[in-house]
Amino acid sequence: MSGTFSVKNFDKFQHYKDRSPPWIRLYNSLLDDYDFGRLQDASKMHLLAIWLLASRYENRIPFNPEWIARRINATEVVDLDVLVSSGFIVPDEDCSKMLAERKHVASKVLIQSREEQSREDIVLAKAKTHPAGAGPPSKKPKGHPRKVEAYPDAFETLWRAYRPIASPASSKAEALKAWDKLSPEERDACLAGLTRYVAWLSEEKQRRKDTPAKHLATFINKRGWEPFLEGRTLVPSIADEHPDISPERLAEIMADIERDYPDRRIR
Repeated sequence: MSGTFSVKNFDKFQHYKDRSPPWIRLYNSLLDDYDFGRLQDASKMHLLAIWLLASRYENRIPFNPEWIARRINATEVVDLDVLVSSGFIVPDEDCSKMLAERKHVASKVLIQSREEQSREDIVLAKAKTHPAGAGPPSKKPKGHPRKVEAYPDAFETLWRAYRPIASPASSKAEALKAWDKLSPEERDACLAGLTRYVAWLSEEKQRRKDTPAKHLATFINKRGWEPFLEGRTLVPSIADEHPDISPERLAEIMADIERDYPDRRIR
């Protein structure tokens, strides 16, 4: 960029008659200058060096960051724009016009970039909502099962108790339908009985790995919790649970249960 700039109020603080004096005045009050304190450390040192250049060039310095960097042996980029905006240097008339034009162009580029980004965001949003090749979202046919968004806390407690033995085919939605039919008292009894059923089945699986778990909906609908309640038979009828079991195997299981659980009554 062509043009020159000058250091603001340089003549007011630097009193010398000869060009390129051996030294310049640096006032202690500079430490109290708010605008100077807000500059980056590199810009502070660049400004001090620019004051030295001003004493050599009668306070008319080319507005050329690369040239200035070479003259002051700067190792970082000299940001003249920040010194202009902070009021420490003042560009001449030609230089001011070019700076204003550059800001105008930069502003237009920024606005254009934001508009392009906004259009891209809109396109991406539409692509996520309507993927390529997909038609408009189809309406659910009448009678389509309602999607359950949230489950009651009491039912979630029941489901968590059932999960250790959960059958992969067990439907949580179907279990909820069965749960909704129970009275508050039946729900309490169901949860208590299910807890004991889970414990019993876990022990039984250690003996016979092929012992299947009931679907939770089936467990609720057929009141499978009742045999496991306090004061009732604590294990279900083995013959009912395993109709194909041989008499010999049935006798072995009953003997094991009577030995391990003498306080339980068996049907």
